[in-house]
Amino acid sequence: MTERMLRHKSTAWFAIAATAVILGIVLFLSSLGTDRAPGASAVVQTTPPAECLVPVELDVVIVLDKSGSMLQETGGKTRLQWAKEAALALVDGMAGVSTPESLSPHHVEVITFDGATPIELVTSFSDDAVAVRAAINAIANPPSITDTYIAPALTRATSDLNAHVHGGSYGSYKVVVLLSDGRNYADGDPVTGTTCPATHTRRTNTVNAIPGLHAAADTVYTVGLGDETTCGPTHDQLCSPENCNPNELDHYLLVDIAEGPPGDYTNVEDASTLPDIYSGISQEVINICPPATATPTPTKTFTPTPTKTFTPTPTKTFTPTPTKTFTPTPTKTATPTNTATPTNTNTPAPTNTNTPTPTNTNTPAPTEPPHDGGGGGGHTSSPTDTPLPPTATPTRVSTVAPLVAAPLPPPAVVVMPATGSGGSDGRTSAAIAGGVISLMALLLLSSGLRLLRGREGPGGREG
Repeated sequence: MTERMLRHKSTAWFAIAATAVILGIVLFLSSLGTDRAPGASAVVQTTPPAECLVPVELDVVIVLDKSGSMLQETGGKTRLQWAKEAALALVDGMAGVSTPESLSPHHVEVITFDGATPIELVTSFSDDAVAVRAAINAIANPPSITDTYIAPALTRATSDLNAHVHGGSYGSYKVVVLLSDGRNYADGDPVTGTTCPATHTRRTNTVNAIPGLHAAADTVYTVGLGDETTCGPTHDQLCSPENCNPNELDHYLLVDIAEGPPGDYTNVEDASTLPDIYSGISQEVINICPPATATPTPTKTFTPTPTKTFTPTPTKTFTPTPTKTFTPTPTKTATPTNTATPTNTNTPAPTNTNTPTPTNTNTPAPTEPPHDGGGGGGHTSSPTDTPLPPTATPTRVSTVAPLVAAPLPPPAVVVMPATGSGGSDGRTSAAIAGGVISLMALLLLSSGLRLLRGREGPGGREG
């Protein structure tokens, strides 16, 4: 019974240890980060804000249709009155709440057109919001019957935009907002059918003026006022560009005049909604970013730098060339001038001569100098002996100079790669946790093995 219990405990012990090992390995592998291929760069792009930090400076031309059809009433006001209120809403949106009396740094020009004048310059480019509002309010009603000619208005807007010098840090962004409630029509032409030569000529001239306008303006808004689906058997189709009826909207022409983004064509059946539409246009154009800030800048760009690059330069290089070479030339040679036999001759030993003194050089013992004819014994040098210079060739002198370490190269820079999502701190913590858990699991596993072997050894099967 005891043995079975021990076996069950050992099995449970091994299961816990194995689970801990697997958990540690999983944590460690997850810390390595596999969300981006090695060497790939991560670029986080952001959406530009709704408002620019440095708004663009605008040159805006407001072009209003003042033909006789604009005297039709909607909601107690004529179409022209609603058009004037729409122009005022555009000016108010550009001026802002804090400085309603000034349009600066923006400039506004207002032009009206019909077929008789054919255009009227209501006000040239100005940043005086008060003066521009007064000019718009002063637009008079047209005669009850007038024709329509759009081309002269496009030509005038083009020439004024090209001639106007705005100045400013980024120049100006040029905008045209055109409103019409009909189509080109020349008095005297039929109002039905498709045979109206003068009307067709006016339309052709308008089409020919469009490229010049698009070259001068950065964006063009067009607004068609009225029901544009008044043609076809059931009066639910767009009208043909060849039609002569002056009360029909020329949908295709207004679409061609528009240029965007953000400019586009809008059809408006209820004239009372024009102020809201023009107010929305003002918010679009004042939030256009200048060229310097129009391109969104990546917030984080990671250069695909290798993770660990070590320069294989030895850390310590020993040059076997002696750094100090001593020439064994005796600095002082004592030449005895007196030939008398010195009994106790002190041979001057060179001091501080940096003569290499070999250690353990096994220098052979000096032999007895030859005796002279006087027969004097002992080890006293003969008076005729000249002291020899110290020998410079020891028997076993190491010629290797002291080891001098060469200057170490600058340490290699270790740049850890940035991965896609998640920071490096989380992966480091996961790696440490995985390593610690794996180590503890291995210790548990080792302890379990020792316990099992101890139980299965001598005496372990008792009971």
